[in-house]
Amino acid sequence: MCKYCKTTPLFEIGGTEFELKPTAGFKNDRKYSAWIMKGQADEKAGIMISTNGGNAVYFDINYCPQCGRKLGD
Repeated sequence: MCKYCKTTPLFEIGGTEFELKPTAGFKNDRKYSAWIMKGQADEKAGIMISTNGGNAVYFDINYCPQCGRKLGD
């Protein structure tokens, strides 16, 4: 378990925010945030991506992309 996929008091997984690198079409007027998260009711962990601290999107993952640990089913 690493700081990105660690457990927290509120979530089964609620690790540290990690940096997203700019790509083509990157908008400098937005702040992007990403972290690994899994709530107690969630079937799988996911990477959450938020723009300007508001609306977020996510995708399911099976392994931590930082340390490779298998994340609970």
